[in-house]
Amino acid sequence: MLQRCSARSWKVLLISLGVGLSGVVSPIRAHAQQSPFVLDPSRGLPATQAVCPPPAFPDYDRKGNLRCVVESVKHRTNWGLFGGGLGMWLGSYLLVRPIFSALIFSDVFSPSRSGGDRTLFVIGMFIPIVGPFLQMGGIPPEEGEVWHYLLLGLNGALEVGGLVMFILGLIGEDVVVKEPISKNGPRVLPWHAQGPGLSLSWAF
Repeated sequence: MLQRCSARSWKVLLISLGVGLSGVVSPIRAHAQQSPFVLDPSRGLPATQAVCPPPAFPDYDRKGNLRCVVESVKHRTNWGLFGGGLGMWLGSYLLVRPIFSALIFSDVFSPSRSGGDRTLFVIGMFIPIVGPFLQMGGIPPEEGEVWHYLLLGLNGALEVGGLVMFILGLIGEDVVVKEPISKNGPRVLPWHAQGPGLSLSWAF
């Protein structure tokens, strides 16, 4: 008789525990299904229309703080390309050009050689961009060698490349930037301290 009562008591206890656990799990599951937070696959952040007013969306700053931001397209000058092109062009014109011109001039217009347009060669040395190509015309065909034209061609290519980089950097490009919305007034942000929720703050 005692054994039957003990077995019946254990059954009643297990049934009670099962009912209690189902009563705890069901609200949690229902809360998870009804939670307004969804995982935005494109950003990997919990997002809801109640968090940030459209078209803003939640995003983290460098310190890990959650904020509401909007994306905008801005035009910016590419200063890296601008500076690199300017440096290449000035370096080719002020440093490389005199050295190459001196080497070619001393070889082509030496006393042992004659011919060529010395004036055109010297004038071309001071003209930017197209100067090296004018200097090629000043070299007499019978006295010109391959390395003469290679040096002048390299100098011209460096100057043209530097000018193109300079212009492209100055023109700039369109970039997408994230800007936080106004900090004044009420803000509703996600709050994850004890599960999905919302926090309301007011900045002055």
